[in-house]
Amino acid sequence: MVAEQVFSEMGYDSATVAEVARRAGVVEGNVYRYVKTKRELLAHVISEWYSRTNAELENELRHITSVRSRLRFLIAAHLRALRDSPGLMRLIIRELRTSDTEFRAIVGKLNQRYTWHLRHAIECGVESGEFGRDIPVRLVRDMIFGGIEHHATRYLMGEGSLDVESTADQILFLLLHGVQAPPGAGNARRSRKPGDKPLT
Repeated sequence: MVAEQVFSEMGYDSATVAEVARRAGVVEGNVYRYVKTKRELLAHVISEWYSRTNAELENELRHITSVRSRLRFLIAAHLRALRDSPGLMRLIIRELRTSDTEFRAIVGKLNQRYTWHLRHAIECGVESGEFGRDIPVRLVRDMIFGGIEHHATRYLMGEGSLDVESTADQILFLLLHGVQAPPGAGNARRSRKPGDKPLT
Protein backbone atom coordinates (compact mmCIF):
# COMPACT_ATOMS: atom_id res chain seq x y z
CA MET A 1 0.00 0.00 0.00
CA VAL A 2 1.43 3.37 -1.06
CA ALA A 3 0.26 5.24 2.05
CA GLU A 4 1.93 2.66 4.28
CA GLN A 5 5.21 3.15 2.44
CA VAL A 6 5.04 6.92 2.75
CA PHE A 7 4.24 6.93 6.47
CA SER A 8 6.87 4.25 7.14
CA GLU A 9 9.61 6.11 5.29
CA MET A 10 8.77 9.68 6.30
CA GLY A 11 6.99 9.37 9.64
CA TYR A 12 3.65 10.94 10.42
CA ASP A 13 4.82 14.55 10.78
CA SER A 14 6.75 14.68 7.48
CA ALA A 15 4.38 12.56 5.40
CA THR A 16 1.78 14.39 3.32
CA VAL A 17 -1.36 13.38 1.49
CA ALA A 18 0.14 15.06 -1.57
CA GLU A 19 3.11 12.68 -1.47
CA VAL A 20 0.81 9.68 -1.14
CA ALA A 21 -1.15 10.89 -4.16
CA ARG A 22 2.01 11.54 -6.17
CA ARG A 23 3.35 8.04 -5.58
CA ALA A 24 -0.03 6.52 -6.32
CA GLY A 25 -0.22 8.44 -9.58
CA VAL A 26 -3.45 10.25 -8.76
CA VAL A 27 -4.41 13.82 -7.96
CA GLU A 28 -4.53 14.76 -4.31
CA GLY A 29 -8.26 15.40 -4.44
CA ASN A 30 -8.89 11.74 -5.23
CA VAL A 31 -7.36 10.71 -1.91
CA TYR A 32 -9.69 13.05 -0.04
CA ARG A 33 -12.64 11.25 -1.60
CA TYR A 34 -11.83 8.34 0.73
CA VAL A 35 -10.37 10.06 3.81
CA LYS A 36 -10.95 13.49 5.30
CA THR A 37 -7.57 14.04 6.94
CA LYS A 38 -4.02 12.72 7.06
CA ARG A 39 -4.77 11.33 10.52
CA GLU A 40 -7.68 9.33 9.15
CA LEU A 41 -5.40 8.01 6.40
CA LEU A 42 -2.89 6.86 9.02
CA ALA A 43 -5.68 5.15 10.97
CA HIS A 44 -6.62 3.31 7.78
CA VAL A 45 -3.00 2.25 7.20
CA ILE A 46 -2.63 0.91 10.72
CA SER A 47 -6.03 -0.82 10.57
CA GLU A 48 -5.02 -2.55 7.34
CA TRP A 49 -1.77 -3.77 8.89
CA TYR A 50 -3.51 -5.15 11.96
CA SER A 51 -6.24 -6.84 9.91
CA ARG A 52 -3.71 -8.46 7.60
CA THR A 53 -1.40 -9.52 10.42
CA ASN A 54 -4.18 -10.89 12.63
CA ALA A 55 -5.51 -12.96 9.75
CA GLU A 56 -2.03 -14.40 9.13
CA LEU A 57 -1.52 -15.19 12.82
CA GLU A 58 -4.91 -16.88 13.14
CA ASN A 59 -4.26 -18.96 10.04
CA GLU A 60 -0.90 -20.17 11.33
CA LEU A 61 -2.06 -20.77 14.90
CA ARG A 62 -4.69 -23.22 13.70
CA HIS A 63 -1.86 -25.62 12.90
CA ILE A 64 0.11 -25.15 16.14
CA THR A 65 -1.11 -27.17 19.10
CA SER A 66 1.49 -27.05 21.88
CA VAL A 67 1.69 -24.08 24.24
CA ARG A 68 5.46 -23.84 23.88
CA SER A 69 5.28 -23.76 20.07
CA ARG A 70 2.49 -21.17 20.11
CA LEU A 71 4.48 -18.89 22.39
CA ARG A 72 7.64 -19.29 20.29
CA PHE A 73 5.70 -18.55 17.11
CA LEU A 74 4.03 -15.41 18.50
CA ILE A 75 7.23 -14.02 20.02
CA ALA A 76 9.09 -14.54 16.76
CA ALA A 77 6.19 -13.06 14.77
CA HIS A 78 6.32 -9.81 16.76
CA LEU A 79 10.09 -9.61 16.46
CA ARG A 80 9.79 -10.22 12.72
CA ALA A 81 7.23 -7.42 12.37
CA LEU A 82 9.63 -5.03 14.11
CA ARG A 83 12.55 -6.19 11.96
CA ASP A 84 10.72 -6.10 8.63
CA SER A 85 8.62 -2.93 9.10
CA PRO A 86 10.53 -0.69 11.53
CA GLY A 87 9.04 2.54 10.20
CA LEU A 88 5.47 1.36 10.54
CA MET A 89 6.16 -0.22 13.93
CA ARG A 90 7.59 3.06 15.22
CA LEU A 91 4.37 4.76 14.15
CA ILE A 92 2.14 2.14 15.78
CA ILE A 93 4.07 2.25 19.07
CA ARG A 94 3.98 6.04 19.03
CA GLU A 95 0.29 6.30 18.19
CA LEU A 96 -0.66 3.87 20.96
CA ARG A 97 0.68 6.55 23.31
CA THR A 98 -0.77 9.59 21.53
CA SER A 99 -2.81 12.18 23.40
CA ASP A 100 -5.53 11.89 20.74
CA THR A 101 -8.08 9.82 22.68
CA GLU A 102 -10.23 9.00 19.64
CA PHE A 103 -7.28 7.78 17.61
CA ARG A 104 -5.81 5.92 20.59
CA ALA A 105 -9.11 4.12 21.03
CA ILE A 106 -9.07 2.94 17.41
CA VAL A 107 -5.49 1.71 17.54
CA GLY A 108 -5.96 0.36 21.06
CA LYS A 109 -8.82 -1.94 20.03
CA LEU A 110 -6.79 -3.29 17.12
CA ASN A 111 -3.80 -3.81 19.36
CA GLN A 112 -5.93 -5.68 21.90
CA ARG A 113 -6.91 -8.21 19.27
CA TYR A 114 -3.27 -8.55 18.19
CA THR A 115 -1.98 -9.09 21.74
CA TRP A 116 -4.90 -11.39 22.63
CA HIS A 117 -3.23 -14.26 20.78
CA LEU A 118 -0.30 -14.22 23.19
CA ARG A 119 -2.55 -13.80 26.21
CA HIS A 120 -4.64 -16.76 25.06
CA ALA A 121 -1.53 -18.92 24.62
CA ILE A 122 -0.48 -18.13 28.20
CA GLU A 123 -3.99 -18.90 29.46
CA CYS A 124 -3.84 -22.25 27.66
CA GLY A 125 -0.60 -22.95 29.52
CA VAL A 126 -2.36 -22.25 32.81
CA GLU A 127 -5.30 -24.46 31.90
CA SER A 128 -3.05 -27.34 30.86
CA GLY A 129 -1.03 -27.12 34.08
CA GLU A 130 2.19 -26.16 32.29
CA PHE A 131 2.11 -22.75 33.99
CA GLY A 132 1.20 -21.95 37.58
CA ARG A 133 -2.43 -21.26 38.35
CA ASP A 134 -1.68 -17.95 40.02
CA ILE A 135 0.53 -16.32 37.40
CA PRO A 136 -0.63 -12.82 36.35
CA VAL A 137 -1.47 -13.55 32.71
CA ARG A 138 -1.85 -9.94 31.58
CA LEU A 139 1.37 -8.93 33.28
CA VAL A 140 3.27 -11.78 31.61
CA ARG A 141 1.86 -10.73 28.24
CA ASP A 142 2.84 -7.10 28.84
CA MET A 143 6.33 -8.09 29.97
CA ILE A 144 6.87 -10.05 26.75
CA PHE A 145 5.70 -7.29 24.42
CA GLY A 146 7.35 -4.55 26.46
CA GLY A 147 10.59 -6.49 26.65
CA ILE A 148 10.63 -7.12 22.91
CA GLU A 149 10.00 -3.49 22.07
CA HIS A 150 12.60 -2.25 24.55
CA HIS A 151 15.16 -4.72 23.23
CA ALA A 152 14.45 -3.60 19.65
CA THR A 153 14.64 0.15 20.38
CA ARG A 154 18.12 0.65 18.91
CA TYR A 155 17.15 -1.24 15.78
CA LEU A 156 13.96 0.78 15.38
CA MET A 157 16.09 3.92 15.60
CA GLY A 158 18.24 2.68 12.73
CA GLU A 159 21.14 1.18 14.68
CA GLY A 160 22.40 -2.40 14.59
CA SER A 161 20.41 -5.48 13.64
CA LEU A 162 17.68 -7.64 15.14
CA ASP A 163 18.21 -11.41 15.29
CA VAL A 164 14.66 -12.76 15.31
CA GLU A 165 15.33 -16.46 15.87
CA SER A 166 18.01 -16.14 18.55
CA THR A 167 16.08 -13.46 20.45
CA ALA A 168 12.85 -15.47 20.29
CA ASP A 169 14.65 -18.50 21.73
CA GLN A 170 16.15 -16.43 24.55
CA ILE A 171 12.84 -14.81 25.47
CA LEU A 172 11.07 -18.16 25.46
CA PHE A 173 13.78 -19.68 27.65
CA LEU A 174 13.49 -16.82 30.16
CA LEU A 175 9.71 -17.14 30.15
CA LEU A 176 9.74 -20.88 30.77
CA HIS A 177 12.78 -21.17 33.05
CA GLY A 178 13.39 -17.73 34.55
CA VAL A 179 16.77 -16.39 35.62
CA GLN A 180 17.32 -18.46 38.75
CA ALA A 181 20.43 -20.60 38.60
CA PRO A 182 19.76 -24.35 38.44
CA PRO A 183 20.68 -26.50 41.49
CA GLY A 184 24.42 -26.98 41.77
CA ALA A 185 25.28 -23.86 39.79
CA GLY A 186 25.37 -21.51 42.77
CA ASN A 187 29.16 -21.50 43.02
CA ALA A 188 29.74 -20.59 39.38
CA ARG A 189 29.99 -16.86 40.04
CA ARG A 190 32.15 -17.26 43.16
CA SER A 191 34.65 -19.32 41.18
CA ARG A 192 35.60 -16.36 38.97
CA LYS A 193 39.03 -14.96 39.58
CA PRO A 194 39.92 -11.31 40.18
CA GLY A 195 40.42 -9.56 36.87
CA ASP A 196 38.04 -11.81 34.95
CA LYS A 197 35.83 -9.97 32.49
CA PRO A 198 32.25 -9.44 33.74
CA LEU A 199 29.58 -11.71 32.39
CA THR A 200 27.46 -9.98 29.71
